[in-house]
Amino acid sequence: MTMAKRNQKLQQPELNVGLCRDCALVTYVTRWETLSLKREPTLGTCPHQEVKVLLSQRGCPHWKEKTV
Repeated sequence: MTMAKRNQKLQQPELNVGLCRDCALVTYVTRWETLSLKREPTLGTCPHQEVKVLLSQRGCPHWKEKTV
């Protein structure tokens, strides 16, 4: 193996880097236990995940931009 091959980074498919908070698929969880000190939701549900997700999470392969 040559030095050039070792230094090459593996090419991975580029994921949408939007936050879960900005995804059209997420539904906010607004129970009082999950709100921040500013009374903003911190968790959400996604149809592609079995568990709740942090709204600040990035890199989901199912991310879709919200339409206004």
